[in-house]
Amino acid sequence: MSLTFEPFANAVEYINVNAQIVSRWFETMRQRSERQFERLLDLASGAGTMVQLMLDSLPKDWHKPLITCVDRSIDALEITRQRLMPKITEKIECLCSNVEQLNVTKHSTDVVTFGNGIHYLDPEKQNQVLCRVRDSLKPGGWFLFNTAFYREARPEWTLPFYQKKVRLALKKLREKSVPREKDERRPTAADFLPREHYEKLVTDNGFELSDVVEVEAQLGQKAWEMISGYSQYAAGALHGFPIDEAATALQEAIAPAIEEHGRTDKNGNRYISRNWLAVAARAE
Repeated sequence: MSLTFEPFANAVEYINVNAQIVSRWFETMRQRSERQFERLLDLASGAGTMVQLMLDSLPKDWHKPLITCVDRSIDALEITRQRLMPKITEKIECLCSNVEQLNVTKHSTDVVTFGNGIHYLDPEKQNQVLCRVRDSLKPGGWFLFNTAFYREARPEWTLPFYQKKVRLALKKLREKSVPREKDERRPTAADFLPREHYEKLVTDNGFELSDVVEVEAQLGQKAWEMISGYSQYAAGALHGFPIDEAATALQEAIAPAIEEHGRTDKNGNRYISRNWLAVAARAE
């Protein structure tokens, strides 16, 4: 088991919902300004999904921007580099750094993206990142981010699914006598800050809130198994247990939980909905 985010980042459902979000970001940017952007800074790049979607959505009459990808994992940055090189001719700059410690040149960037990662930071670090982002952007530049880990991400009808899969996973772990560290704190992503927190975060740090939208994704069994195998997701759902054991138990619990509590799409497949919060903010 890899325990990385990359399998889920390549899931059809994940790519589709983020493609919808990126398309809306471009619509918002073009409504507000026809100015092309020369430099794109992507935070927590991971497998490069968000940058790829940005390039795919770039208007045909726009030139391709210079790209800087930031991630704390050297391995992830290499995956990103290999994924993006066929799409652009310019050099991709890759920086290995935590986003809250990133050093950037003031007023050097036109667009900063932060896809599916802001929820891993506590509010203090979120403010640190937005302060750095604000300094890096040219006047009128854009900060675009999204998250599926916020208070309104889980529709009320889906809550029994989460409860069921955790109960089943806990049962399996107890049957195997897997030990649990009782004092282990859940990851920050498990705090599920509300939508209004992110709206205020943006305006408090000197941005104009240009667009906020919640986009529904219908995640099937395979997608849920992929995300359940991600180390930080497993740590949030079953904090205190060894990560590999927790991830395996969660993955095995998905099928019965989604069968009992999921809905059926037009193709007869079971799914559980998840909302993505997408924000477009402009540097004032």
